[in-house]
Amino acid sequence: MEKIEIEESKTTLWVGDSAEVLKQYPDNHFDSVVTDAPYGIEFLGKDWDNNTGAIEVWKECLRVLKPGGYLLSFGAPRTYHRLATNLEDIGFEIKDSLMWLFGSGFPKAQDVGKRLAKRDGTEASENKYDGWKTGLKPAHEPIVMCRKPTKLTATDNMVEWGVGALNIDATRIVADEGDAYHDLKPGIVEGKKHGIFNEKGKEDLYAHKMMVKNDMGRFPSNVIGEIEEPYQKYFYHPKVNRKERHIGLDVNAIDKISQSTMSEHPLWDESMGTDINRLKNKIQQGVANANTHPTIKPIALMLYLVKLITPPNGKVLDCFNGSGSTGMAVKEFGGEYVGIDLDENYIEISRKRILAWDSK
Repeated sequence: MEKIEIEESKTTLWVGDSAEVLKQYPDNHFDSVVTDAPYGIEFLGKDWDNNTGAIEVWKECLRVLKPGGYLLSFGAPRTYHRLATNLEDIGFEIKDSLMWLFGSGFPKAQDVGKRLAKRDGTEASENKYDGWKTGLKPAHEPIVMCRKPTKLTATDNMVEWGVGALNIDATRIVADEGDAYHDLKPGIVEGKKHGIFNEKGKEDLYAHKMMVKNDMGRFPSNVIGEIEEPYQKYFYHPKVNRKERHIGLDVNAIDKISQSTMSEHPLWDESMGTDINRLKNKIQQGVANANTHPTIKPIALMLYLVKLITPPNGKVLDCFNGSGSTGMAVKEFGGEYVGIDLDENYIEISRKRILAWDSK
């Protein structure tokens, strides 16, 4: 394992297996864990994405996280259940499931009509399966929210450890000018039976009787996206843009590669087919001249998640560091960051991106 310190941003990056690296840290050390774990769906043919279990890593995360501390991890819709049950089985308490909604993305599906047409030597429009495909376009990623158990109440735990609750006011959604939120009037909603029971087991007739408006903005929800309804607006950030993806890196060596020219590159081989990302990864190996990580997350999104579960100047762990987006968010947040990844090339990319990141 290799340790890299970036003192100006209170960042420590490790090349190595997280389960082994975390043995360097004492019990109850980190305030939060924010990570993007392997999805277990062999995304774009990446070896590191073959297994979403990571049981030994999660066990170490549980040990080094403070009592009452939260862990947030992205998952994939197809394998999220395995991520959540693994975390629960090793001792975490599942508290919620967040959803990051986005508009961009491509359907990873087979076109049955076209495949039949190719096999039979006909036009796709001539067979009855024209228009039939094997999957939907992805538009969300689930995020598991879990917490390390504590014997203390939330209030006492905050006093003792500084964690255990969510920083709601820091993550409120500010209402823009002209937003319908400005028209809300606090008041009493007529009491009706809602099927909601109080702590004494009696049905609460006025479970939603008070509508409280806060000038700081809307209450954050477990949906991270935007829905066009009068009173439903959430924190939203689209997928990462090109400038943010490559900040701090030299992209000249890779910018000229396109789908039509990739087979002309000296590093191309037939096994790559039309997967341009495999060629780009091969070009960048050892030189970190561009960020081709396939599941990179936007810094604004990671900052929002860090703020939600981390106390000011807290210690944040990302046990699946990737290309460093969480570290960039923590640099802006002002806390301490530890990122771990098996791929030394991605750690070098992370180092350059974190050094270059300036929220302004």
